[in-house]
Amino acid sequence: MNKKVSKGLQRLNGLNMKEIPPELMDEISESIYQGRKLEAVKRYKELRGTSLLDAKNFIEALTEELKAASPERFSTQSTVGCASVLVLVLASLSVFCLIVISVAP
Repeated sequence: MNKKVSKGLQRLNGLNMKEIPPELMDEISESIYQGRKLEAVKRYKELRGTSLLDAKNFIEALTEELKAASPERFSTQSTVGCASVLVLVLASLSVFCLIVISVAP
């Protein structure tokens, strides 16, 4: 974890970095980088014994800190899925039209 993120973490919710080992904070950060914020919230809540709301607020703030420090590490979602669905719908529509045309007298 770089120093910029570490300093940001120290001021988030009054966190004392000694309470959570760096390797566990790295685990939480990695979950955030991969878009698994719910997993990060659960892990943080488990480690700190905080309320769900406090854990969520911390993870949201941590996400902003991480994005500011390393925006390139965040996974991006592909739009290929939408294109595939569109192709499938158009293909289905084409087959339907061919069936209707072939059945018509």
